[in-house]
Amino acid sequence: NRLAAIIAVPNNITTDETVRANRSYSRLGRLAATEKQNGDDLDDDAPPPPSNRADKKKKPKEGVVEEGDIDIPTFQSKQHGTCMIPVRMALLFAGMDSITNRLDKPGSTIQDVFVTVTVDGPLMSAKHRKELNPLVIKLDSVTEMPDKPLSIDELQDKCHPVRAIYKFFKEPLYTSQPKQHAKNIYCDDYNVVLLGAFDVSELREYLSGPALQIELHDRDRKLDHVTKPPTLFGDDAEDDKISNVGMVSGKRTALSAFDDCKPWDPYGVAKFDLSGLLLGERILYLSSPVVNCAVPDVLNSVSNNSITNTVLGLPGAVDGPESAPLLMGQYLDANTYMNLRVEITYPLTTPQLIYNKPVLPTSQSCPFSRIVCMFEYRNISLLDIILSKVTAINSSALKLDKMPHHVLEAALSTYKLSDEQKLSKELDIVTGFHVMDGERHVLVIEGLKDFAIHSIWSSLPHKQNKVASDVEVLYDTDLAFSNRLYTELDVDLCRVRLHETLTDIVKQPLLYVRDMVPKPCFEALTKLDQLVKMRKLRDVARNELFPSADMIKSMSREFGIPLTPEDFEEMKLIEEKKNVNHRESIRTFNTSRPWTPIDTDNSRYEQLLIERQKTDVTNNYIKENIVDLEKKSTAVSRQRRAKTTPSLPFRSRQTTGVHNYSIQTLNTTEQDKEELRQSLNQEPDSRFSYCKEYNSGSITPVNVESLKNKEKELNKARWRTGSGFIFPGFKSSSESNIHPKQPHTARHDELQLAWRENTLHSNQLRPTLPEREIMNWQKRNLDFNLWSRPRLFFNTTPPATIHKAGDLLDAEQRTAAKNENVKWEKKLVTDSTRMKYHRCGPGTEQTKEGFKSSCQLDRLKGLLKDKPKKRGLCFEEAEDIPALAVVCDPSLDPATCNDPYYRQTPGKEASGGFVPGPFRDNSLLLQKNLTPARVGLGSDILRDKGYDFNPLHKEHKYLYSRKIADLMDEERQVYLFKQPPILPRITYQREYNYSLYPSPTTSNQNITKQSNPKDMSVNVNG
Repeated sequence: NRLAAIIAVPNNITTDETVRANRSYSRLGRLAATEKQNGDDLDDDAPPPPSNRADKKKKPKEGVVEEGDIDIPTFQSKQHGTCMIPVRMALLFAGMDSITNRLDKPGSTIQDVFVTVTVDGPLMSAKHRKELNPLVIKLDSVTEMPDKPLSIDELQDKCHPVRAIYKFFKEPLYTSQPKQHAKNIYCDDYNVVLLGAFDVSELREYLSGPALQIELHDRDRKLDHVTKPPTLFGDDAEDDKISNVGMVSGKRTALSAFDDCKPWDPYGVAKFDLSGLLLGERILYLSSPVVNCAVPDVLNSVSNNSITNTVLGLPGAVDGPESAPLLMGQYLDANTYMNLRVEITYPLTTPQLIYNKPVLPTSQSCPFSRIVCMFEYRNISLLDIILSKVTAINSSALKLDKMPHHVLEAALSTYKLSDEQKLSKELDIVTGFHVMDGERHVLVIEGLKDFAIHSIWSSLPHKQNKVASDVEVLYDTDLAFSNRLYTELDVDLCRVRLHETLTDIVKQPLLYVRDMVPKPCFEALTKLDQLVKMRKLRDVARNELFPSADMIKSMSREFGIPLTPEDFEEMKLIEEKKNVNHRESIRTFNTSRPWTPIDTDNSRYEQLLIERQKTDVTNNYIKENIVDLEKKSTAVSRQRRAKTTPSLPFRSRQTTGVHNYSIQTLNTTEQDKEELRQSLNQEPDSRFSYCKEYNSGSITPVNVESLKNKEKELNKARWRTGSGFIFPGFKSSSESNIHPKQPHTARHDELQLAWRENTLHSNQLRPTLPEREIMNWQKRNLDFNLWSRPRLFFNTTPPATIHKAGDLLDAEQRTAAKNENVKWEKKLVTDSTRMKYHRCGPGTEQTKEGFKSSCQLDRLKGLLKDKPKKRGLCFEEAEDIPALAVVCDPSLDPATCNDPYYRQTPGKEASGGFVPGPFRDNSLLLQKNLTPARVGLGSDILRDKGYDFNPLHKEHKYLYSRKIADLMDEERQVYLFKQPPILPRITYQREYNYSLYPSPTTSNQNITKQSNPKDMSVNVNG
């Protein structure tokens, strides 16, 4: 399919034919290894070097490498060439006689090369062309490429060139020639497919099926191999997956780290319908809009045998890069279109065959067909016809028709097809599914076209060659399929009973939230919802609306419910009606008593009727009921009319009659409008209209003419006051003679000044800028150049003084930002700008307390991680409590190794004895009641406490109380602990003279008070 032109030509060799003929590959290798391009001292006219080996011993010239010292790239260029230009030879089958390809990019020693392959005649004869019938698919162009959210220049820097990828039928995946990013891309890419190599029926099935989907890859990133730096535990986002078994066996770990898996990138999709080739068209000019691709299913991206839609670009992916995919292009906003041209050598059919519409014969490669039946849920008769026909066909094909009816249904529901039966194209069985939702039955049936499907189609009830109005049956005799879709379901139709109607389910908003329901279930619901709206089976096949077997199973698990007894009763209703005649035929009337006639005589009721006729009062209750019902019906109808249409009492017509002319004062139309406005003004918050679609039909809530008249009357009323005109008063002769346009006093003052000529017209009499006036011819070198034509452009490059705009400004800003980023990166000392911290897992950090609030590293540390600040721990040096207190091996517990009292023989734990354990009732021989004592502490305890072991047990309080130590000499010098000196006893006496009440006999009163620190006495004399 391709021809590779391998060329090894350095760019410094002349084009002389004689020189090229004399040079050898060894000479080319020496030239390629020379560092000089133009300064080589090579004599082109010299003869080729001799072939003897003695020449190798000569001293080479300066700057020339010996033949044995040729480097590896030069040797590879000799073996495989300097560059490669692929030539697609398949284009010669499209009728082309010449193909020219060009080098994509310059190589190390090649600047540009054109390769042309030409044939002197067609490769295929007319007979071969008719048998193979080549199809040429030409990708013309892609217009209006999006420049948002990334510009075209950014895509040029970050992404690979634009290319189109598609797959036609059974052909391998085709990739077009890459093109550079631009607003409009002109591809002119050809692809040739030989349709004669395919089966006609399978080709017709493909062209009648889904449209050709072409992927436009314009955002494939240029991924560089980046070595991930080593990180500490807890620094990487994937560290929390170590303890989660579900994440370890998830989708991302299914990817092999040693395979080169390409990451997912967004792309555009264009779909082209090729069904026009089945109508006899030879050339199709197609144009399709480009839309965004579907986002891959991240949760269910790993299948059983292969990995599809692998999103390696998601942040945090174990086996993929850390960079996220680029944003999707806004193809719809940019109005992006892809243009395609499809040409076939010979049309697949003729207009005469299309007009006659012959029945296409069934081929062995496509023997299957499908029928879609949709009818009301209560139409049990049609359901019974279809189900009974399916049961009869399957039982006959599987040789189960001799079983009883109730056994046959159980056998078909549990029957499992073998692999050979699933792949067989001759087994006449019916497969499919049956969906019921309470409103309708939807049956999709598939089987052999000429046998099972034809039998079911013939058994359906028809009415004038059309199916009944309440039944929709989709069937097309021209459509044939090569494979079955529902062999994985039961042989008996797979029944799915939805818990709600299909219409209500698809209206639920949560259904369209991703990952709320499995993707197969969502696709099954959406496809069924669109399938029930179709009217042609060809449209169903073209839009891929047939749900797969896995979709039906997923829908049954998510939204299916068990069949209720009512469903079974409705299905068995017809069977019971069929058995009625049989039951009546076998019914017997043998009873234990003899037969007697029925007593229909009631003499008492007849006597009562006679007595009623004799009485004068006769009431016809039936007639009274009819009259009462008519009255109530009339009242209800009036109430309904009053609610629907407002009643307008047009009183003007009742009193004054009808006046049609507009000049009449009592115009009926104007009066009716006024009454209508008064009625509508009762709802001031509403607006009324004759037609809600046009604003001109709105009803004006006020009378415009009356408002204008009122406004005129109001203006006239303002001409004078309520008491009449007001006399302004008497004016003197000087006041009466004042001119109304008298100038202002400021103007009077200005006119008193001396006159200056041309003060208001200086700009007209002399130039504003005298230095810019035209100079004489002698001083023309100082004047502006006003007589020569200016240049169209300033220079090849715009001057620096002009502010750039548009693309030039964007390019300048982008270059400046890039230079600043490079300058900033050069100043970095570290390899990465990312700040790294030692962190625990998110679950550990969010837990405040408990066992899961710390990681394994924290559990290996002691309880005191920092220097103690509590006074109780600072008073004496607290011993560190290790995390593993029972381990005494220094290699496992460094704190034990630093203990000066630790002495241990290698491999054994030392013990200086045992002390009683916590279990008082058990013996000391019990292993759990022995507590090892520390070695070397006996002498210290004996020195400090005076005894080594105290057999007496002393109860301690629950609260800790530290022993109070005696005061030191420095503490005793504090004034709080000093006693004051004892003072001597002092007695003092004071005399107070008080004059309370003057007495004639006593002139004064003497009060004597004696006091001391301990007692006091008061003597009062008087």
